[in-house]
Amino acid sequence: MALVLTLLRASMRLALPKGWKWNHEWIINGVLFKHGTGGGGSKYPHALAINHNRQSTVVGHFHSCAGIHYSASPRDLLWGMCVGCGVDRNHITQKYGANYSSKPILTCGVVSEEGFPTIIPMKV
Repeated sequence: MALVLTLLRASMRLALPKGWKWNHEWIINGVLFKHGTGGGGSKYPHALAINHNRQSTVVGHFHSCAGIHYSASPRDLLWGMCVGCGVDRNHITQKYGANYSSKPILTCGVVSEEGFPTIIPMKV
């Protein structure tokens, strides 16, 4: 399995557009964009993410979660957005979830120039 993942990552790096870099997280305009591994164990990983990171955070990867959660203090307003995943639930690699009651959620997450999140679900 490790060899397969190594080859997959190598092929993904080769396929990136010129000037792009591969990383698990980026901070853009004060918002943390993060691959969602490591925040599981909760139905609301985006709520956990803002508490753990203490900054507004966008996470992906969580197959059956999508949404926005806000947290406010006297000093700041933070938000977490979970954008679901980008899988085709009918693809052979996703067949393990055929009997799960929760299905993958596909969305498009947008952060406005003012820094506010919006999530647009895809009809399936």
